[in-house]
Amino acid sequence: MRIFTASYDYSHPFERVSLASWRKYPNPMNPNVRSVDILDRKVSPDGRLLTNRLIAAEWNAPGWLEAILGKGVTYIHEESEVDPVNRTMTLRAINLSFSRYVTVEEVCRYEADKNDPGVTHFSQEAQISVLGYTWGGIYKKMESVMHDRIEKQASKGKEAIEHVLDKIESEMKELGESATALATGIEKEVAEVGTSFAGIAESLSAEAARMAEKGFNMVKEEFDGVVGGSVRASAAATAAAANDDDAAAAARSTKAAGESAAK
Repeated sequence: MRIFTASYDYSHPFERVSLASWRKYPNPMNPNVRSVDILDRKVSPDGRLLTNRLIAAEWNAPGWLEAILGKGVTYIHEESEVDPVNRTMTLRAINLSFSRYVTVEEVCRYEADKNDPGVTHFSQEAQISVLGYTWGGIYKKMESVMHDRIEKQASKGKEAIEHVLDKIESEMKELGESATALATGIEKEVAEVGTSFAGIAESLSAEAARMAEKGFNMVKEEFDGVVGGSVRASAAATAAAANDDDAAAAARSTKAAGESAAK
């Protein structure tokens, strides 16, 4: 049995790194991965996300090893568990192809740093066991080849995660810029609408003032007409009465003069 181990840190929060793990394939660093299919996914009663996946990848082993194990596409079964409370993600994988001759059991774990929320720890352990080939030291050579391949794939896997993290960061930046531009546009439109409403309100206010003034003038004219007419009628009546009085007085005076002359 050979054991491969690796560990390193990502300078990103756990939520982002776990998302990058889900989006790891396809990527330019692992072109041999042909497909990733979700077989089952559910949430446990305590809130953990449990997923079973089937991964198909091209074997591309040395010719002598393909002569023993076969060649073509290999299949790997993966079980994963995401614990959002403790902020951990654990992936367990085992090969389904060539399992009569060799088994590779791998455990990968992502865990948020307890003191720095912007750091995520990663650890990997793979156990390589060759079955049946004990003659001529062939199993040791097979284990060595498998160990080297896993080490190489682990390095590419780290690059792949970093690649996806950069992509996610770029997407978040673009989303932020789009949101800022949208907010600025909305603010500008709101300001323009406010200016338009202010202009409309001002126009309405001026029009209302003109209508009020016009109505007041109309009422004033009507009032002046009514009052003026009454005053003029009263003055005419007074003048007429005064004329009547003057005429009566003149008549009395003439009558009195006539009576005096007759005597």
